[in-house]
Amino acid sequence: MRYGFLFAAILAFSGWAGEAVACSCGRAANAAEAMSYASTIFWGRVTATETNDDHKRMRVQAWTGKGWVPVTIRTELNSASCGVDLAHDKVMLIGADRTENGLETNLCLMFAISNHQDEIAAMIKDCKPFGACP
Repeated sequence: MRYGFLFAAILAFSGWAGEAVACSCGRAANAAEAMSYASTIFWGRVTATETNDDHKRMRVQAWTGKGWVPVTIRTELNSASCGVDLAHDKVMLIGADRTENGLETNLCLMFAISNHQDEIAAMIKDCKPFGACP
């Protein structure tokens, strides 16, 4: 009986009983490093968010330099698992990675971009919304 309690206590505190999820982000030293976290960075605005049991999908209008095109970006459900909530109907720089699931973003990537937003915006200034990209 004593060993059964001891085994249950060890199991409960060992992490074997369940997986803990936490999001921990490093800090990008500069804009170039922040940009390296994403396979694509673009001006966009979120128009809708759909949530299911596994993740969120954000419908985004992305600026191509010639007009807006619809894209979908996937993220985790909450910030503890590095999911991100982007403001609706606000034009912002959005960073994402191209994966087998399509475009995906996360809290760490968006945090790095937001910390260097002015520098990144200057680097891609010719691609601002309603402007032309050469």
